[in-house]
Amino acid sequence: MRSSWARSEGREIHPANIGPSHKAVCGYDMDLKGAGVQSTHAVIPIDTVKSIDELTCRLDEAGRHYPETLVAQLKGTLAHNVGQFITSSVGIAANPQLAKIACKVGKKAGERYGNGLMIWQPEDLPAPLFKLNLDDIPGIGSGMERRLLRASIQTVEQLYNTEPKHMRRIWRNVTGERLWYALHGYDIQAPEAERGMFGHGRVLPPESRSLGGCLSASPVYGPTIPASTSPVARSSRLPRRNRWRSCTLVNQ
Repeated sequence: MRSSWARSEGREIHPANIGPSHKAVCGYDMDLKGAGVQSTHAVIPIDTVKSIDELTCRLDEAGRHYPETLVAQLKGTLAHNVGQFITSSVGIAANPQLAKIACKVGKKAGERYGNGLMIWQPEDLPAPLFKLNLDDIPGIGSGMERRLLRASIQTVEQLYNTEPKHMRRIWRNVTGERLWYALHGYDIQAPEAERGMFGHGRVLPPESRSLGGCLSASPVYGPTIPASTSPVARSSRLPRRNRWRSCTLVNQ
């Protein structure tokens, strides 16, 4: 499927579902993201909405003791309010970073791809992490993986056993040290970053998909921020260790 379809193409594929007033190929005339967030919040309070298809929640005492029951209730509510074709994967672990990794693993573990569940109890770790590749860890892309290889770190187990200050040197900032604490089960609360409208890419609405629309949406000459005024986050305090708090939900 593409990001944009003509109604005529949609009718050829789903003639019964596409009418003149429908906004989506699937026939849903509703805000799926809003419905998903509201359905999740009806079951468990939402901590952070990460993106259009990912959010994190803090588990209460009942959720920590009976996570399967909570997830079954959550998936049932989503299926009822959003639809059975919009599935979700859930990862539960000690902090949002581990929960995100567990969610990615659980996405492939269910009977249907993208409709899984993975629960990592504190006593289960770190063994499940050692089965992963370096690029399975959020924040490790191709460039960072090359940097780790140059530092003789080839596996997640070697990364896990690296000293936090050494990881900070490899990352060249505090992010590497935060990742070390996250992988070891500490509840890391990174400071919120200001997000701008423009990143590495942007999906333009149909009415702006022209040369003029692209030019109006592109900051050709952006302001230069002096290095002395750019915000730098530093912390000398160690994070608290809390080993059973977070889950990550990803809608497919």
